[in-house]
Amino acid sequence: MIVLSKIDYGIYIYGNSPKTTLKYLKSPYHQAARRSICAFPTSPIKNILAEAGLPTIEERHRELISKLVVKLIFSKNSVIDKDIHQSIRHKSKKRIQSSISKIIDKAHEMELQFKKPRKILLSYPPWHIKPDSILMNLAHYNKANTSNSVYCSLFSDISSELKKDGWEFIFTDGSKSLSHTSFAVTSENGFILRIGSLPESTSIFTAEAFAILHALKITMENNGKFIICSDSISVLRAINNPNNNTDLISSIRNKIAMMPKKIKLMWTPGHVNIRGNEEADKAANSAKEAPVFQFNAFTKQDLKTRINKNLKTLQQTEWSLYHHHYKKVNPTKSPPKYPTNLPKRKITNFVRLRLGHISTTHQHLLTRNNHPICVTCNTTLNISHILENCQISKPIMDSVFKNLSIYDTLKNPNSKNIENVNKFIETLKLTL
Repeated sequence: MIVLSKIDYGIYIYGNSPKTTLKYLKSPYHQAARRSICAFPTSPIKNILAEAGLPTIEERHRELISKLVVKLIFSKNSVIDKDIHQSIRHKSKKRIQSSISKIIDKAHEMELQFKKPRKILLSYPPWHIKPDSILMNLAHYNKANTSNSVYCSLFSDISSELKKDGWEFIFTDGSKSLSHTSFAVTSENGFILRIGSLPESTSIFTAEAFAILHALKITMENNGKFIICSDSISVLRAINNPNNNTDLISSIRNKIAMMPKKIKLMWTPGHVNIRGNEEADKAANSAKEAPVFQFNAFTKQDLKTRINKNLKTLQQTEWSLYHHHYKKVNPTKSPPKYPTNLPKRKITNFVRLRLGHISTTHQHLLTRNNHPICVTCNTTLNISHILENCQISKPIMDSVFKNLSIYDTLKNPNSKNIENVNKFIETLKLTL
């Protein structure tokens, strides 16, 4: 923890340093990771870092640079904005790049569009939203215990009273699948007022909020009084929350405060056969197949989610190309969680057997002797041979692990498996 914190502090400086300089950083970092899990000195550092749940220096650099990408895109500093626009406009690279231009290059490498969202001029504070601007009458009923017919009846009663005062109803909805995100704004009878597609990484929360924002723009362009119905209770609660100052929510709150007598929001439960809500849901889903406008709408959290997903995919791709015994016991490169009620020595034995480097098979690397030979099988003695082909170890494994394979046991570091592995080591008289 101490070494990694110091490395993180200077990572923006050494991130583009030559490999010879990075060696001075890697040595103490790798040594600290090796000692933290009591690994054998000759164990591959890739295995050690995966077992310890730590990133490589290169992975850590990519992760922290990605965090800076988010900060730059959503920066509200005019000086930084000017530098960003200059770096984007200059197509030819300078001999000595600025830190901002290097981060923009990293963003392009990760296939991130470095396009800043439009800034929102906020002129109304959150407390200017009147209590009756957001109608949450139907939210008082528990959806699990309220039937569709009851919800329809309640909505009909509320809408009838409001229509008498001249209010018109507009419905919004967002839709998200594995490969598509979209939104729609419709009238009560299902006429599509606005429909669009959003970036794949956009969350359903952003899609629902973006639909409300477009509905507000439509109402402001037309005469009359409008109630915008949404089935996203999380978005409406965010609008009601004065501590939520994200650009998208603040923009919605700003427009409501501008025209309190013309615009109201209302929560309507989804999928309970309220006609307007069902029509909006169909329209949002139809955007997956129909040619619609693409809107570049995303929030800071959406961008973080996409970056984390890209980084995880990149790490998994790199790990899939790695060939070693350790990959059989940790195919997904996930850090194991060891029980705390066992002696350290037993856990160390289990870890070293997972890593595939033990004194019996790799002591010769330190003593500079010849590679050990299995006397019974007359072949090179390594961890794969011991666990898979050795005539001596096979009957011992059958008696200790029963029907389970040794690799399945090593994948799951619970107390029982650790005890069985130590029993196997003692019986076979392996030196770890």
